[in-house]
Parts: sequence; C-alpha cells; structure tokens
Amino acid sequence: MTAPGPRWLRWLLIASASLSAIALFLLATATSNTGLFAQGYDNLLILNGVLVTLLMLVVGWQLWQLRRNLKAGVTNVATIQLSNSSGNQLNFGAFVPGIPAAGTGYKSPFRNWHDLGHNPVMNGQNHKIIVDKWCMQKFADLIARMKGLQEPGGTMLDNTLIVWGNHMESGDNHFSQRIPWVFAGKGGAGSKVKVGTAASGASISNAMADICNIMGVTGAPHMTGTAGAV
Repeated sequence: MTAPGPRWLRWLLIASASLSAIALFLLATATSNTGLFAQGYDNLLILNGVLVTLLMLVVGWQLWQLRRNLKAGVTNVATIQLSNSSGNQLNFGAFVPGIPAAGTGYKSPFRNWHDLGHNPVMNGQNHKIIVDKWCMQKFADLIARMKGLQEPGGTMLDNTLIVWGNHMESGDNHFSQRIPWVFAGKGGAGSKVKVGTAASGASISNAMADICNIMGVTGAPHMTGTAGAV
C-alpha cells in the first residue's frame, strides 16, 4: 500500500489534467481550421510550454522521491512511464536542444514521440536520434547517481536492477518483435548479471524470467527460459 502524496502534488496533477483537456480541445479545434491554428499558434505554444514545465516538475519530484525512498528502504520496486502508449503527451521541442516545437503535423502539431516515430527526419535532420541520445544520457545519469550511493555489499546500483524498455520495435512499424530492452545493475548481492548481453531472438517471457531470477523469484513453471542475462 502506498501512502498518499503531498496535497500540493495532487492539486498540481489536477491542474495539469485540466489544462491538458483544454489544450486538447484547442488543438482539435485549431488543427481542423488552419486559419484559426495560424492565428492562435503562439498561444498554443505558450500553453504547451506551461504543460511541459508542470510535467517536468512532477517527473523531477517523482525521480527525487524514487531515489530517496529506494535509499531509505521504503520500497524496492519503482516504475516510471513518461508518456502514454501513443506518445503524444510530450513535446520534445520544449526542452530537448535541437528539436523544433512544431512537427510534421502527424496526429498533432508538435514534435512528440508519435511524430518522431513516423517521421524521424525533418529538414534534413534525424530528430529521433537526437531525442534518443538525450534519453540515453538521462538513463546514464541515473546509473551514475545510483553507482555513487554506497550501501551494504556495494553500491545502490549493485543492489538494483534497472530495466529500460519499449513496447514495440519501432514507432513507425508497431512490430512486436525485436523489442529493445536495456538492463543495468546487478540486482543484489550474489547475482550474476551478464554485462553487454545481446539477446537477439529471445522472447519477452524469457526476459521477464531473467528479471525474476535476478531478483530471487524462482520456481514458477513459466520462468524456465532465459534471454541470456543470467
């Protein structure tokens, strides 16, 4: 059972959800009327910037709480998802250097995951590679911070298994094969995670079995396979 968060965070989430609903209505209205869209484009960008700022504040607070609670032993499991399955909730042009705010117009006017997945190259630049590198750097920063925290038996990273994954091979094909997952950490004292393992052709169930085995959960009939991580 999770304790309720601070009251200010709940109000911030309510305000963000309300503003998002208004923004979606405005975008739906504006994109169906090119004249109205052109007239209100600056205001839409400002509103989108406000929403992104609120989102980043919430995410930053959640990451800080995650690290603090893991360090204090309040929890041993944490999950973060920065967008919904469609990828329309983040406008990378608002905070990733080198990415324009306006996208190709695919599904929305902004440069988000959905737009990047189907149209990575715009004006001769592969924006998806830029965003991927930005996300990978944040992942590396998290690993570095956890590696710098000493715990019994090693570092927090030694006692943790971080899984960074996607739910499809690529945003433009929606294939369920060759889904990219990245493991980091050792998962606890005595575990034997193989570093740099390439598990081409392995099933998702085998990868999940590896995660369970690394965390010491064994014995279930569906955990007999392996993706090569242990």
